[in-house]
Amino acid sequence: MHDLMNDLAKSVMGKFCVQLDVHRPQEISTKARYFSYIGKENKNLEFFEKVFKCNQLRSFIQWDEAFFYSFCINDNIISKLSHLKYIRQLSLRGYQTFVEFSVDISNLKYLHYLDLSGTSIQSFPFSMCLLINLQTLKLRNCHHLTKLPSNFHKLIDLRHLDLDGCRIQKMPKYMGKLNHLQTMNKFVVAKKGGSSLKELGALNHLRGTLTISNMQLINDLTELRGANLKEKLLDKLNLQWHWQDGYKFNHRHVDAQHEENILEVLVPNHSVKELIVERYRGTKFPNWLGDSHILPNLMSLSFSFCTNCVYLPPLGQLPSLQKLRIEGLKGIRMIGREFYGNGSSNAPFRCLSYLRFDDMGKWELWNICQEDESFPCLQELHILNCPRLTKSLLPHLPSLRRLVIIGCGKLETTLPKSSCMEDLYLSGCQKIAVKDMPTWSSTDVLQPLHDLTLNDCAQ
Repeated sequence: MHDLMNDLAKSVMGKFCVQLDVHRPQEISTKARYFSYIGKENKNLEFFEKVFKCNQLRSFIQWDEAFFYSFCINDNIISKLSHLKYIRQLSLRGYQTFVEFSVDISNLKYLHYLDLSGTSIQSFPFSMCLLINLQTLKLRNCHHLTKLPSNFHKLIDLRHLDLDGCRIQKMPKYMGKLNHLQTMNKFVVAKKGGSSLKELGALNHLRGTLTISNMQLINDLTELRGANLKEKLLDKLNLQWHWQDGYKFNHRHVDAQHEENILEVLVPNHSVKELIVERYRGTKFPNWLGDSHILPNLMSLSFSFCTNCVYLPPLGQLPSLQKLRIEGLKGIRMIGREFYGNGSSNAPFRCLSYLRFDDMGKWELWNICQEDESFPCLQELHILNCPRLTKSLLPHLPSLRRLVIIGCGKLETTLPKSSCMEDLYLSGCQKIAVKDMPTWSSTDVLQPLHDLTLNDCAQ
């Protein structure tokens, strides 16, 4: 039925709609208005000349998302492109030799979708920001792009901006004027010359994913409050601090209290499902991180290289949390009662299915709390490169399917029992006795493991 409908659509559209497939060559009519192509061979000059003779062309789209083209898009091709004055949708995605628009493109006044992802574009002409009908601009993985035009705010109808994988050093001024923006997955804080986070406050329709990078450059908490993240219906929020390699923490360079104030202010909306905090330099996390009323829908949480934190927030009472990753928190020595929720009567981590600890060089003790009720749904537990950890693990994890422990030479404990265990990986764990296999169910029936790896372990 799908093929029949496709054939019917093609017969109705006739020469106005061309879908070119390398496996099924097709002539390109000069009357074509909607053009797309599939196929992973490089296109040549003749190909573009045929396409761009279609003066009424509305759409030029290619669908090979993961493919890059080595064919050189030169000034001759770009000049032909600039004559497609009726074009609405244009994709040059994957053409790595495309560096810049060398001609005036302001006459493409109907253009509302532009995808330059994966190209080598380095800059935009001033005329680009005269495309007042542009609604979607995709610049994903444009690794050579370091800045956006200073008059970027003139794209008044812009709704979707994809900057993931770009090396933008600052946001242009007056980003708050783009008040139709619905998705913008990256905002770069600059020391001077760009938009401050306060500009986010005017973007009332912003939703989806947002990464805020260069958080270490934030100085004014008043402007930070103006970002008003609490009113943004985001699904994913990534907060990134960037410190130079070899950066040493001391009070001459980092004001820990200031860092803590920054994170305390950035309370997200309750809609957030995924939260990532990277290289935060405060000594503690804000209280809202463990508040079930503020984060009732949070499903995934990651802390990475927050090296000065000495305590974890009370994460055990987040009602929807399913995945938790804690990596590089080298200030943590003990995980205690506060991790579970400070004495709450509710079962801690009641929805958590994945838990990972990695590269925690000072972690020594994991105090188990409410051991009969904790982690009832945990399916995967990873403990990696925690050389000082001595004890202990939960004795019983009823839903555990995969257990990975690597580089924990001082960990002396019995392995948790689970009737669901399928995969056990132990490496560099000399004090865990292999005889304590976690494969016995409550009825003492041996459950078969699908994968078992033991490397440099005790007998």
